[in-house]
Amino acid sequence: MSTLAKIFQGLGHDVGVVVPHFGEKVEHDRYEGISVYRYPVPASPFWEEVQGTVSPRFFSHFVDLIQSLRPDVIHFHTTSWTMGLTHIKAAYRSGAVTLLTHHTPSLGYLCPRGTGMLWGKVACDGIVTASRCSVCLLQQKGIPPILGNPLGRIPPAVGKHFQTTFKKNKFSTLVSLPFLIEQRKEMHSEILDHVHAVICLTEWGRQTLLRNGTPSEKLILCRLGVAGKNCLGKSSRPSSEPCLVMGYIGRYDPIKGLEPLLKAFMKLPSKEKVTLRIYGVSNEDSTYEHFLRKMAQPDARIKFENPLKPDQVRKALRELDVLAVPSLCMEGGPTVLLEALAEKVPVIGSDLGAIPEYIQAGKNGLLFPPGDIEAIQQTLTRLSSDRELLSNLVEGIEDVRTLQDVAREHMEFYTSLNPKRSLFQC
Repeated sequence: MSTLAKIFQGLGHDVGVVVPHFGEKVEHDRYEGISVYRYPVPASPFWEEVQGTVSPRFFSHFVDLIQSLRPDVIHFHTTSWTMGLTHIKAAYRSGAVTLLTHHTPSLGYLCPRGTGMLWGKVACDGIVTASRCSVCLLQQKGIPPILGNPLGRIPPAVGKHFQTTFKKNKFSTLVSLPFLIEQRKEMHSEILDHVHAVICLTEWGRQTLLRNGTPSEKLILCRLGVAGKNCLGKSSRPSSEPCLVMGYIGRYDPIKGLEPLLKAFMKLPSKEKVTLRIYGVSNEDSTYEHFLRKMAQPDARIKFENPLKPDQVRKALRELDVLAVPSLCMEGGPTVLLEALAEKVPVIGSDLGAIPEYIQAGKNGLLFPPGDIEAIQQTLTRLSSDRELLSNLVEGIEDVRTLQDVAREHMEFYTSLNPKRSLFQC
């Protein structure tokens, strides 16, 4: 976001970034020359605030901020209780051109599971239905379908009665789940009534929104881009070196698919001259990271490296022969995939979400079924035993979009929606 903001600023536009913070008043500072406005949200939200059915406390500060800034364009990049439907409505009513970009597989209020994966295993068609989505979400929480199915068939009207009549607790939430999902679907429809356009990062996201009734004229496809330029040459790793260096760069999170990647890698014969470098980042709870480290400990070919800062990623990529993106959710990118291609590093990844929109199997990378350990192992074996294949994949990589390209497209649709000189709220 900061790079895009700087590009817009360099074109002569006033740019401000508006974000929530836990407090009781608006704060203003600057980050690398960009104005940042922080509006207050409660540190301990009520149930209704989290559900988005009421404006969160201190909401008037957000409204006052928008009225004082008087932006021509307000572009939302998230939907949550801290920046959700009520905020989008306020922006729209201010007279500003209002846009929303979906960055996550949930596509705003659509997928309650948050991954776009049905039962956590197969790609979902994305069509929101109260019964099916309820059972899928319950399965994620540890309740098997044999118990979840009856709960998913509870009429939304019954759930609404429980929500409005009884005290909020786990039981009332279970009974109300189909109603709550219908409520989220209605909130999605309300958003569509209060934005001038929805920006999709992937064709998968665009098609999912269409299947859920989004008018095609409100959708704009604008794919991700990378900061900086494309590499003019090839990877700095000489193809003549005997050891193949693979890498993973991303979060320590089950949905990122690192566990099946490690299991597949550890099945490779010890004679295979191959190394796997893990550049992982943990959240506050590092339990999953410790689990992965312990699992991989018997294989000395697996190296857990220090986390990378953003400006270190591309240098690390240049030291790889191939990047692995084994995601188990409907990725919108990820950005590191594009950064690898920009450095002329082939990518092997799950045939899922936006990954096959960027990776053409056999041309600039290889694809495998998500989570399929045997298929991943076969892919790793092909690369480690066939250097000509790797060389051909490098040759097949074309230049990727940069953030300059993304900014230019943003300028085009901003201008088409509002021809005035704009203050962009990102």
